[in-house]
Amino acid sequence: MATYPAVRRCREAGRRRSCRDDAAYREARGEEGGESERDRLTPRGTVTHERDREGHGEHDRHAIESVQRVGERTQEEHHEEPQPALRERRDHRDGDGAPKARRRSAAADPEEQAPDTDRYVVEDQGVRHPPVKRQNGIHVREPSPYPRSVIEVRNVTRRFDGVVALADASFEVRPGEIVALLGPNGAGKTTASRIIGGILAPSEGDVLVDGISVRVDPNGVRARCGFVTDQPSLYDRMPLLEYLAFFARLYDVSSPDHRAVELAKLLGLDDVLAKRLGAFSRGMRQKVAIARALVHDPPVLLLDEPATALDPEMAQTLRSFIVSLRARHRAILLTTHDLDEAQRIADRVVVLYKGRVIRIGATSEIRAGGKPSYLLAFAGEASAARDALSRIGIEAQPAASEDGLAALRFATDDPRRTNGAALRALLDAGIEVVTLAAEERSLEDAYLAILAEARQ
Repeated sequence: MATYPAVRRCREAGRRRSCRDDAAYREARGEEGGESERDRLTPRGTVTHERDREGHGEHDRHAIESVQRVGERTQEEHHEEPQPALRERRDHRDGDGAPKARRRSAAADPEEQAPDTDRYVVEDQGVRHPPVKRQNGIHVREPSPYPRSVIEVRNVTRRFDGVVALADASFEVRPGEIVALLGPNGAGKTTASRIIGGILAPSEGDVLVDGISVRVDPNGVRARCGFVTDQPSLYDRMPLLEYLAFFARLYDVSSPDHRAVELAKLLGLDDVLAKRLGAFSRGMRQKVAIARALVHDPPVLLLDEPATALDPEMAQTLRSFIVSLRARHRAILLTTHDLDEAQRIADRVVVLYKGRVIRIGATSEIRAGGKPSYLLAFAGEASAARDALSRIGIEAQPAASEDGLAALRFATDDPRRTNGAALRALLDAGIEVVTLAAEERSLEDAYLAILAEARQ
């Protein structure tokens, strides 16, 4: 029978571990002889939870655990009594199989809590997490107990060969919030997303993701982020189940196959689990990319043009799913050129222009900013109506209308005076006015006005 490389590495790791009591091995380490205190207290074959003194890293620890789990399953199948080392390892586990040494409640010892630690927060190796429960077949977080933002961008600047792509940018994203990052091409949106995700390092400033600095611990930041790009790269020869389970193992997720099935069901892909990714449509590939980003249940999701090139039905499905993630208290940063999409789902908007943040605010506040807009519908020629309005200083633009009527749109700071003057001017010109109504300002109108102001 062929032996897989991973199995060979596991066996080799086990052999290295088993020789810890060998005299020659101790002599090679420079010891004078005899057993160290740790060698006496640690039974041979027992796996500890901290990085061991001989230099074995996390890879060896997981490899040894895998070998022992295989041994446990084999003994259970043959109804054999477990070996002492395995029995001792089981004694060090809780009822659900999780190591006791790697879990503790923040409420267990109030004296050791940080000042802002909520009593419902669970600590795992010094990392604070909200409580987790299951909902609709997936692990979801309870309402976040964090008194702070999950993403904090602090005066970040990024240069590429002397070119400033991002200049002194600062904003934040809170749990359960969707923030749309808007701006023209080259404004620095993708650069900002990559810095937040720990892919790029900032030239100046810092980013905190779940309280972790991207400068101090970029790997810790990446472990807390899920990143989805507009053109995801997938392993086309792998079936969906194998692909998601593979990434679940990379993130050390327990029961990777079960987690893969959970996510596939959540995204409506459970009927194609055995299908190779190369045969998936554009929309299905985007769903797979989202599932891959969620495989380790990150508190932060970075979406870079996720609905690009999707048909309307698939785009609507994707929007609904993103909104459902907000309900699960994820912090979501959405980079998009689709302002209609941003208007529908974003809670707040950050506008970038030439690498600088020029506007931040709630979507409703951004839309309400600027001059109120009015729509004028009338029977007659649009050119004649525009001339009549221009004579009194009102600049109107053609607008779409229904029922065969012509329409003009204009903005004003003083609607009470301007609207009355507009009606009188049109009536004097012999134009029959049908309606004059305030028009709800779209995010696109507000965005274009913000850019026009920035270019001045």
